Amino acid sequence: MPRKTFTAGDVLTAADVNLYLSNEITLTASTAATYTVLPTDRYKILEFDSASAQTITIGTATAFQAGERVDILQDGAGTVTITRDGTATSLFGRGTAGTAYTIGQRYDAVSVVCVAANSYRIIGNASAV
Repeated sequence: MPRKTFTAGDVLTAADVNLYLSNEITLTASTAATYTVLPTDRYKILEFDSASAQTITIGTATAFQAGERVDILQDGAGTVTITRDGTATSLFGRGTAGTAYTIGQRYDAVSVVCVAANSYRIIGNASAV
C-alpha cells in the first residue's frame, strides 16, 4: 500500500489504522458474468470460477492509488477478460496498450497494479484481445 503522509491536524480513524496496518489478504470468489473492480477490492485475490466467459472491468470506479493492486485468478474453464471502462483509463499488459486482455488459461493468474490515477498495468499471463 502506498505510504500515507499525515499532516498536523489530520484525524486518524480506526478505519485508517485497519487499512494501513492490516496485511490480511482475502480471497473473494465470483461466478458472475461481469464484475467491476472497486476500491474495496484493493489487495484482494479475486477468484473467477465459471464454465462461461467472465468480464472484469477496471476503470474510474476502481479508483486505486498508485501502488495498489488486485490479483485475479482464473479457476473456471470460461475465458476471463479484463477490460477498461473508457478512454480515461489506460490499461497496459505484455508491453502494449489495449482495451481488453484475456488471462492465458485456466488456473493462470494476473495482478493489476495502479501506476498513476486511472492507469493500470497487468502483470502475468495475459494477452491483448
